[in-house]
Amino acid sequence: MRANYILVGLFTLLILRGGLAFTVWTASLGKDVPMVEYDISFTESVKGLSVNSDVLFIGIRVGKVTRIKISDITPGEVKVRIQVAADTPVREDSVAQLEIRGLTGGVLISITGGTAQSPLKHVPEGAVGVIDYEPSPLTSVVAQMPDVLSSVHQTLRRVEKVFSDENSIAVSNILTSLDAFSTVLANRSHTIDTILLDAEKLARNFDLL
Repeated sequence: MRANYILVGLFTLLILRGGLAFTVWTASLGKDVPMVEYDISFTESVKGLSVNSDVLFIGIRVGKVTRIKISDITPGEVKVRIQVAADTPVREDSVAQLEIRGLTGGVLISITGGTAQSPLKHVPEGAVGVIDYEPSPLTSVVAQMPDVLSSVHQTLRRVEKVFSDENSIAVSNILTSLDAFSTVLANRSHTIDTILLDAEKLARNFDLL
């Protein structure tokens, strides 16, 4: 029995050692790859974005977020610094957007490829480039969801009030009154037609005199 415990312990240590080695190996990736820094100014909420969040270029991971700072100059603006591989073909008309990562709700930065006619961005060594920001349709929809849900809730409450027992009785009474009014109008119309017919007959009699 004791031998089994020893084997389990050794197996656990091997797994921990392998996991640690994998973590160190993963962290060391990219250290020898030249990197370039860019600043992006966001004017929408960056909730869910954090340091070390992924940066994708047309869906491929090319870097990470290294700093998030509230602007000291422009109210409501957040400046995000990213670090990407130097060989990433970021163009002058490339734009950055926030993107939601699947169902987990994590947020990352996605950079578009731009157009072939646009020149590549040139960032001198040691300098920090700038990538323009463009609101993401998806994040806009998500941001508006609370307002949409609130509007739907209010609409349902109004419909519920319309179809309440008291309002149902009121609507029924209104329909009954409209039917009665239509009947009266029909009767009055018939009476007017009769009077007009009698008047026409009387006029003819006067013509005969």
